[in-house]
Amino acid sequence: MTDQSVVVTIPERQPRSVLVDMSGRYGMEPAAFEATLRATVCKGNVSREEFAAFLLVAKEYGLNPMTKELYAFPAKGGGIQPIVSIDGWARIINDHPMFDGMDFEDVREGEEMIAITCRMHRKDRSRSIEATEYMAECRRSTDVWKTWPRRMLRHKAMIQCARYAFGFSGIVEQDEYERQMTAHDVTPREAPNLAARLAAPAEAVTEGFTVHNGLDPDDHIPNFDAAPPVSNAEAPAAVADEATQAGADAAEEDFPGDRPSDPKTPTLATDLIKWADDLIRDLPDLTDEQVAHIETDRRELAKFAVLKTQDLDKAKELEAAINKRKRGPA
Repeated sequence: MTDQSVVVTIPERQPRSVLVDMSGRYGMEPAAFEATLRATVCKGNVSREEFAAFLLVAKEYGLNPMTKELYAFPAKGGGIQPIVSIDGWARIINDHPMFDGMDFEDVREGEEMIAITCRMHRKDRSRSIEATEYMAECRRSTDVWKTWPRRMLRHKAMIQCARYAFGFSGIVEQDEYERQMTAHDVTPREAPNLAARLAAPAEAVTEGFTVHNGLDPDDHIPNFDAAPPVSNAEAPAAVADEATQAGADAAEEDFPGDRPSDPKTPTLATDLIKWADDLIRDLPDLTDEQVAHIETDRRELAKFAVLKTQDLDKAKELEAAINKRKRGPA
């Protein structure tokens, strides 16, 4: 009898999808799990690749997105930024096998708290790791900082100390994310044309209302010798009380930005829409002082008042853009 050897081939185990792995952890179907997270903790349009990266972060740190321990928000410059809530930070700190407790120390000058120091202890280290966060550097003019300044500073100290003690990387907390999104690029560059116009003396303003293709008999030509018609009820909230006075003041002098008229080239407020489009485009690059200037300068107010008589939809678009710039990122 001839011996026959039997060769058994064991198939190579294929790695599981992170989506299948994470959905199985919480007993959900992958499609339903993804749809639920996209609707609750993912802000904006998140690609499949970005969503997978988000799940990898959750898996790496053992965080549960379903209980709001981890969020995915758009990152500055593209992609997503995983944001860990304070509950999530407490989870990953306490779950670390080397964590051996932490202490907080308030630093005061008289009755005023100026800083908080957090000390964390590791089981494999003889000395503690500490981080101090200062109120003057961290405090913001947001509702949560106004209501709970000491609690927020304690959170900042704990999170920064955890980074030093355990090397947590690739994740931030919400307050830090908001600071990143509102940070301005200070690299020297050429200022936008609108900013230069706002900073220039009044006589240097050159935008005008020139018609190059003749007049239509049905065109409405504003009377610049009288106050432009203004409806205070429709003016932006920040300038409603000043729009009427601005129109009256503008009537007493040359309309802002008018070029010396050419007898062969009649003038009409057709360039106002371009002015509004330029302003909407440049608003993100303007400083808070320049935005405030737009809302208080009588020349800018007069332009807005006339724009409303020419193109009400464009005026509303400009008003919405100004309000959005004042609110900052959502």
